[in-house]
Amino acid sequence: MSLKSAERRTSAPGLSITSRLVILFTVAAVLILTLTSGILYWGLAKSLEERSSHYLRDEVNMLRAMLVKPDGLEEVKREIAMETGTLEYVQHYVRVLDKGGNVLIETAGMGQIIPASAFPRPTREETRYGKRAEWRTADGQVFMLKALCTELGDAPDRVRLQVALNSTRRMKILTEYREKLLIVGFFGVLGSLAASVWVSRRGLRPLREIVSITRRVTATHLDERLQARHWPKELHELAGSYDLMLDRLQDSFDRLSQFASNMAHEFRTPLSNLMGEAEVALGRERSPEEYRQVLESGLEEYRRLGHIVDSLLFLARAENGAHPLTLSLLNLRDEVDLIAEYYRPMAEEKGIELAVSCVEDAPLAADANLFRRAVGNLIANALRYTPGQGKVTISWALDQANGIEVAVTDTGCGIAEEDMPKLFDRFYRVETTRTKHPQGFGLGLSIVKSIMDLHGGTVAIRSQVDAGTTVTLRFPSPPASLG
Repeated sequence: MSLKSAERRTSAPGLSITSRLVILFTVAAVLILTLTSGILYWGLAKSLEERSSHYLRDEVNMLRAMLVKPDGLEEVKREIAMETGTLEYVQHYVRVLDKGGNVLIETAGMGQIIPASAFPRPTREETRYGKRAEWRTADGQVFMLKALCTELGDAPDRVRLQVALNSTRRMKILTEYREKLLIVGFFGVLGSLAASVWVSRRGLRPLREIVSITRRVTATHLDERLQARHWPKELHELAGSYDLMLDRLQDSFDRLSQFASNMAHEFRTPLSNLMGEAEVALGRERSPEEYRQVLESGLEEYRRLGHIVDSLLFLARAENGAHPLTLSLLNLRDEVDLIAEYYRPMAEEKGIELAVSCVEDAPLAADANLFRRAVGNLIANALRYTPGQGKVTISWALDQANGIEVAVTDTGCGIAEEDMPKLFDRFYRVETTRTKHPQGFGLGLSIVKSIMDLHGGTVAIRSQVDAGTTVTLRFPSPPASLG
């Protein structure tokens, strides 16, 4: 096990998604409750304060209107006596002072509760609204104070009117309301905490099901599927992607298993031949010529094994992107003629016509060695599976996207429809051809596909049993840098 892998295994996990959601929900609930409670408290306090302010202003305006009358002091006295006699407790206090600060009239007991110095001292200009202040007594009572200068009947000098409104009840209401909001907030947070735990656990239940299913997936048990149950959209997409991943893995494992089986079969034949010849040679004394024949026969098998190993190494490098690709602008007619000349003696030996149907030139951006190998593999396959008096044709043409399509067509035995999807698998060979053509080992088309993948192209096969096969290589249009 690598060091990084060990560190990943031993590192402590972070908070679970459930815990994080619970924390986030709870914090959100606390913020919402705090904001809502603050707004409600501020609204109530503002409303009560405005009502008190309006009450105090109306009282001041009424008393001021009384004082400007000729018998204003007497009328104010009667008003104060009537209010203190009819109300359960005194809600506001009134005091009238002359220019020298002497009390002309005041509500009974006002001097012991609110001294005259507690009121703001208005200037001469402040005669309409007056100044406002607040006073808190030693026993916790709160008063809203207002003072202003006004006329007194026909007297030449102004008097000071002081009015105090008892706001203790208002403050008590706000205190009780604040305590209730705290209680509601506390239980609201507890409720939101419990609800967030329940919602998080219920909402994340599909994830726990996914974890349970994934734990059952092993190399020998890849048939588990999530099957996208009634889950949210995001998890539905995740489940679908997960099932597709398992499909790909299962397909890869099946191909790997088939590849291992086919590779063992391909290696078994030359190894068995080598072992058999060696055992026969060692069975008794042989002449130097006989030993030489055994070595020459073994060399052919060694070459076969070496060719298989080279092909597998090429495929591994190509799939991992480790094979270098050197693109150049090729003369397609020259390249095809060169390849055809190389395979023409083999075709003539089998009595097969090898023809090039296009003579016009066309630019092709490809790796020269890989292009020759791909087309050469296709020609070799065509010659192998085409009987005598048959024909193999190499052609090319521009496609609609300005790419190049190179096709190799033969008049051979053809390929059955059920074998077509597996033709590019490594070591896969049509069963009927294994005995007829034992010299092949099923890597030619795999190499061709890897070469086309390296070039960003495609390979396609059309075939009909007993009529022939056409393999088409499509190369993309040349890049501007090579134009």
